[in-house]
Amino acid sequence: MTEAFLYRLLGHTARILLTTMALAGCAQSDETRDPERYVIPVDYVGSFHIVFGIQSGEPPLTEDGTRIYQIPDSGILLTQGGPNPGRTASDKIRFFHDGENGDLHPITGRWTTSLHDTSDNRADGKTYVFGGGISEIQPVRHCNIYSKSFYVGTKSQALAQLNYFEIYSDQGIGAIPKRVFLESCAERSTD
Repeated sequence: MTEAFLYRLLGHTARILLTTMALAGCAQSDETRDPERYVIPVDYVGSFHIVFGIQSGEPPLTEDGTRIYQIPDSGILLTQGGPNPGRTASDKIRFFHDGENGDLHPITGRWTTSLHDTSDNRADGKTYVFGGGISEIQPVRHCNIYSKSFYVGTKSQALAQLNYFEIYSDQGIGAIPKRVFLESCAERSTD
C-alpha cells in the first residue's frame, strides 16, 4: 500500500466517522420547543395558517415562556417570529377560541390522523383542531418560508371542508402582495 492510498483511506474514514457522529447527535437531540398557545377568533371554523419570518408581520408574542399565536379573522397569521423547532409534550400545545369578553375557551379536541367519513364522525359535535405540521413553502421563486397549517371545526365540518383553503390559494398567501415575501427573503439573505 502506498502512503497516498493510506492518507485517502484515513481521510475517507474520518469523513464517514464525523458524518455518523453528526447524524447520531441529531437523532439524540433533546431540544425541546417552547410551549404554544393558539388563540382563534370566536366561532371561527375553517383553515388557519401561520407564516413565519415575515419582516412586516406581527411581532412574536410570548407570555411566561409560551409562544402565543393570535389568529386573525382572515385565518392567515404573518409573524416576524421563526418556527418553534424541537419537540414538546402535547399538553404544552393549547388551542382556544377567543371569547367576546376576552375570555379564552379551550378547544380540547385534537385530531392528527386520517378522518374517515363515518356516521359516528358526522354525528360528533365536539370541536377539534386538525393538522399542524410545519412545512416549507415558496411563495415567490427562490424564497423559502416556513408555515404551519391547521383546520378547526367539528369532524362533520372538516369532512365537508367548510371554509377550508390551501396555503397557496387566493384566500391564503395568494392574497398577500409578493413584495411582502421578497422583502423578508432579501432581509434574510443580508444577515
